[in-house]
Amino acid sequence: MLSSGDNDHLRDLSQIQFLVLDEADRMTQEHSFPQLVKILDLVNDANPSQEDDSEEEESDDESDDGSRMLGLPGIRGEAELTMLTDDILDQLQAQKASTNPERIDIPDDEYCSDLDDDLEGVEGDVPDDLFASPEPRVHRQTFIYSATLTLPFMSTTASKSRRWRKGKKLGLDGGIAEILEKTNAMGETKVVDLSSSLSPTSSLTSQMKSKGVRLPPGLSLEQIKCTQRHKDSHLYAYLMTTDQGSSGPCLVFCNSIAAVRRVGSTFQTLGFNVRILHAQMQQRARFKAVESLKDPKKRVIVVCTDVAARGLDIPTVSTVIHYDVARAVDTFVHRSGRTARGMGEGAVGSSLSLIAPAEDKAHGKIAASLSIPFNKVLLDGRLLTSSQERVSLASKIYVASEMEQKVNSHNKWFQEMAKEADLDLDHDMMEDESNRPEKELQQILEAKRARVKLSKLLQEPMRTQKFGKFLSTNSAALQNQLKQPVQK
Repeated sequence: MLSSGDNDHLRDLSQIQFLVLDEADRMTQEHSFPQLVKILDLVNDANPSQEDDSEEEESDDESDDGSRMLGLPGIRGEAELTMLTDDILDQLQAQKASTNPERIDIPDDEYCSDLDDDLEGVEGDVPDDLFASPEPRVHRQTFIYSATLTLPFMSTTASKSRRWRKGKKLGLDGGIAEILEKTNAMGETKVVDLSSSLSPTSSLTSQMKSKGVRLPPGLSLEQIKCTQRHKDSHLYAYLMTTDQGSSGPCLVFCNSIAAVRRVGSTFQTLGFNVRILHAQMQQRARFKAVESLKDPKKRVIVVCTDVAARGLDIPTVSTVIHYDVARAVDTFVHRSGRTARGMGEGAVGSSLSLIAPAEDKAHGKIAASLSIPFNKVLLDGRLLTSSQERVSLASKIYVASEMEQKVNSHNKWFQEMAKEADLDLDHDMMEDESNRPEKELQQILEAKRARVKLSKLLQEPMRTQKFGKFLSTNSAALQNQLKQPVQK
């Protein structure tokens, strides 16, 4: 609405006193929010900062065009100094002598010191506010908020633009300098850093060069390294048998919508109260998923994309699980920041990363940037065997259900097309058990058997192995980490 200019009360942006950008690092990323760029330009055009004028003069000293001056009263910005030509003066004289004066168009950016005499009685495209007193400049404050702004996640380009040099003059660099450039916030700059342990008297440069980030003190970072195909079984074992995994609402982050749907459906089949959350859902369904996390006594798992990594302030979330390793450090920080929120002893939570071999390098970069060690979660081998059996059965059920859904969608499409074309439906084009491939029929049969077997297994508690020749000396620590037995 604001960028389109369709509303009258949103057209005048010259009186804006406060401009607030939340999650500024993401909003100002290139090609992320084109409407925001347009709005920021409109705000600055309506009331440009004084720094823009002074720096423009500085910049023009280096160029060949020396005929620049500050704008006349009532004209914001600058105007090129161009004296009236002989042709324009001849037209003015002819207009004065004529009894039926013709309209003479005078460009807005052409002025001279004799305007008061030469423009007397002239009808032309002269601005109404040419000789009006200048409008008072409104001092605008820009507030920029982000949880990851001090991290070195944004590239610093060697730009020589006017605004970039302004950022350099203020002693700023990196991501903050780029954001200030885009928001035209080039006045006096103050940084309030709540993520750093540096004292308020520390220099701005030293704060900006800090490569680490201070996560909430109540947040513990954990990791499990496994193959991609065994992530489901490790996650199931963690949720079923560890104190942290089995308490309170939980967020499970995936890097794609397809993964969200598969993981959500699989764990729903395993008996968990699961909701999904991604960008292609309707707003009403999103709200329901978020609201389900607000009851601390309710065991809810929300499988989601990074659409839930920002903007959710729900102190009851106890665990964040990175099913897929985050693609960037700031994404990891925002994901993990959904738990351990608030102040005091109650602001505790856990962040678990499931790391496949292909993701080990990306996870290593995250760990190096945070400069914080990740604790290894130990799971019993026999427990994982039992977990894998249940997950395998749930996966067969999911594959069969997806197959059925595709068949139903295929048949529904033919029915709708036949009805729209007013044609008799050829039932040979419909898919049913009579014309299904043998492999699909076998998968459907296996899914039915798996559903019966899984139902029985879910009624049994999962027990861990207490002794055996393959257990290491870490078995004592492992037993403290697991609950024995656990009944879902």
